[in-house]
Amino acid sequence: MSGPLQRFDLLATRTEATPQRTALRSAETGESYTYRQLDEAVTETARALNARDSDQSGPTRLGIALSPSPEFVVGFYATVRLGWEVVPLNTALATGSLSTQTDRVEPDICLCERETEQLAADVIDTETTPLFSVDEPTVEGTAPLFSESEPFDPAPPSFEDTCLILFTSGTTGDPKAVQLTGGNLTSSAFASALRLGVNPDDRWLCCLPMYHMGGLAPAIRSVLYGTELLVQQEFDASRTAQVLESDGVTGVSLVPTQLTRLLDEGTDPDRLRTILLGGAPAPGRLLDRAREAGLPVYPTYGLTETASQATTALPAETAEFPDTVGQPLLGTTVRIVEDGQLLDPGERGEIVVDGPTVSPGYLDASNTADAFSEWGLHTGDIGYRDEDGRLWVLGRRDDHHRRRTRLAD
Repeated sequence: MSGPLQRFDLLATRTEATPQRTALRSAETGESYTYRQLDEAVTETARALNARDSDQSGPTRLGIALSPSPEFVVGFYATVRLGWEVVPLNTALATGSLSTQTDRVEPDICLCERETEQLAADVIDTETTPLFSVDEPTVEGTAPLFSESEPFDPAPPSFEDTCLILFTSGTTGDPKAVQLTGGNLTSSAFASALRLGVNPDDRWLCCLPMYHMGGLAPAIRSVLYGTELLVQQEFDASRTAQVLESDGVTGVSLVPTQLTRLLDEGTDPDRLRTILLGGAPAPGRLLDRAREAGLPVYPTYGLTETASQATTALPAETAEFPDTVGQPLLGTTVRIVEDGQLLDPGERGEIVVDGPTVSPGYLDASNTADAFSEWGLHTGDIGYRDEDGRLWVLGRRDDHHRRRTRLAD
């Protein structure tokens, strides 16, 4: 193998460094993998996928229709090891909406499990896009993934190559297909470590869907850091509170509604030192409740296009500077722009983000042209910064304009 981090195969690099450390564990079954075992599982899965790629003339896109699980993590890293593009599929969508997305990304192969097999078969044409299951297939047109296969030559992507395609949430329009490179993902993980800190015995709980960046990012960060990822198939306030308390979790990613439910449930995890809170604005009262309960909340502002965090506030900042989402992560530049002009601190305008974590663009070139300028990615969010670079997010551009119009009326 070439030197460390020559190409985007973080798992191979990590396995060489600390093969004996625990890498991954299921909160449901307790099944666990050391980094050596995870690497072996990834190689086995990559070999099986490679044997089933009927057209090896160019880059392959693999659609993954799996719940948050060790199998998802294995599938992700196996796809990366082959040099293919990973397309996590939102299995919570209705069939029609998911069909629209799969038609846009046109995966060459799809991977499913028993629970998602029928949905996957409904949204793709299995005559042209082979569908494989990590379980014993039950739907016509689906084949088992694992059978006899030959060794393969790993071909992980360079840091400039697209390795992941994710759809935006689509809360303010049609979801866009975002291209993310190995460099984007690695830069995000490094910058996050510098803001949040990392200890060798860290254990991060992932209870968010892995078809969103907030759920997938911990699987990348943990492998880079050599720490443990604990995967829960879905958030459940009672069960998640129990896992936080009994499994020695030190970090977890949540959205505000989940934090509210945890506080309502009541939890007192003794090792928890980081709650990364994103996905939606965090009400001040919610942060007050968390502070009173002794929960360490780090409000963050990020987008799919920025491979997760762009800014993150420390817990102490949330008391001194209410509603801030903090300062930019190292290497990230956040500007406030309006009518092509940079605005001064305190002035309100569109939030524009630039730096190594920012996507090179969307699958649709017209979307890329609309969203990027000399300043970087125009987020469509309205906000302002203070003299020290702390960011406040006020809402979406359309919401801001509607409010301004109502006030003018």
